[in-house]
Amino acid sequence: MVLPDFDAVNLESKRLLDAGLETVVFQTPPQSNDHFEASGRFIALHTGHFESMCRHLLGDSAAMEALRGLDADLLFLDVAFPCGQAISELLGKRVVLFSPVDIVDPFWSRFGRLPYSPAVHAALGSGLVHPMTWRERATNALLSPLMFWLGSSVARASAQRIARDFGLPGAGDPRDAFRGSRLLLVNAADGLVGPLLVGGEPKPLPADLAAILEGAGPRGAVYVSFGTTFRPSSCDVVRGLAAALSALNRTVIWGLNPARLPAACPLDVSILPASIHIMEWVPQADLLGHAQIKTFLSHAGVNSIYEAPYRGKPLVCMPLAADQFDGCAKAVKGGWGLQFKKEELSPATAHRLTARLEQASAEGSPLAQRAAVVGAMLKAHSRPALELAADWVEYALALPQDADLSDPAMAMPMWKRYCLDVYAAAAAAVVAVLGSATLVLRAGGRMVWRWLTAGRRSHGKTE
Repeated sequence: MVLPDFDAVNLESKRLLDAGLETVVFQTPPQSNDHFEASGRFIALHTGHFESMCRHLLGDSAAMEALRGLDADLLFLDVAFPCGQAISELLGKRVVLFSPVDIVDPFWSRFGRLPYSPAVHAALGSGLVHPMTWRERATNALLSPLMFWLGSSVARASAQRIARDFGLPGAGDPRDAFRGSRLLLVNAADGLVGPLLVGGEPKPLPADLAAILEGAGPRGAVYVSFGTTFRPSSCDVVRGLAAALSALNRTVIWGLNPARLPAACPLDVSILPASIHIMEWVPQADLLGHAQIKTFLSHAGVNSIYEAPYRGKPLVCMPLAADQFDGCAKAVKGGWGLQFKKEELSPATAHRLTARLEQASAEGSPLAQRAAVVGAMLKAHSRPALELAADWVEYALALPQDADLSDPAMAMPMWKRYCLDVYAAAAAAVVAVLGSATLVLRAGGRMVWRWLTAGRRSHGKTE
């Protein structure tokens, strides 16, 4: 596994790095993580961040020497990290792409030659979800090409700079990364928005967390987390959250590091009620699997939107940026989520958020029932998804080097893929036949008319 230094430190602190996993860590400039968190809403800044990471990886001689020393049969690359294409060219290895999130449209569908329809697949950040109304389809049909043009232009320019500066002519087009890969594994269930690779029974919780849940009583607990990069843009959000959670008649486990809040918006933990337990980090998937957790208040980030329905928990979501609006919309339309808009939250409106949390947490609530149904569907696979993914990787390894598993139809231009030229030729033939028949009928009609009029004139002269 290749990791930037700040990610390695973060994962090690949370005990998420497997001791048996060989890891290559490369050095990054100071405050790289802060730069990444600040760029959440802007495609160009995201691309600039990833380009910077790629340059530091390719320029880290120790990390690259370690990579070249690996006797790998296949590279397992994150589809969102563009440096994977450069690494695959340098090492000359076969590639399997993996997406830890749902397909980000329209980018990955268009790049990866995957079936894509703007009537079904919503553009990133649009907040739309299938089934769409006519107006929503019209909006998405206009938005998708603009999003694709913007994202692909920025990504291609970044890839070309990397290819030029490091002498990698084959790494200049992001589309080649998809075309040259054996497989694209996506951690999602289309239509359900659930995990395929995350699964299994929840692990035992840490003793302090287990004790809190045991003391929560029959009303259970609400879990709150807005991700590790939570940066509220308004003090009203922080104060509104504190007021809403304080008013709950339930135990609250709030995943938050108060020290990372803006200096202008400090949170005085000492004035919060004893029912609110603030923890810098919790094992989220395992916590959501606990019976005492009744509802999850989240920004609808990638992990949150996957893990909540998998564990059968309703979601109250307050999206902050990008694909979080899409995930929240799917939860709401799927019947297992409620949305609360960030811009509407303040101490004066906190009671509305409290009411939604109580609504979702109520015993036997429709939201909880629907979440349980979705969770059962996500778990209905005959084999664990991790084993299924491993089988596909083994299959890709066993194939000859020139084998192509992609759908050839998706490599064709749209007019050829849907046989529009054939339909056009057929339509032209029909028009030609109808036109010819019309001309023949008109000519025949004129002849008959002339014959009839000639007969009348002849009859008149005879009389």
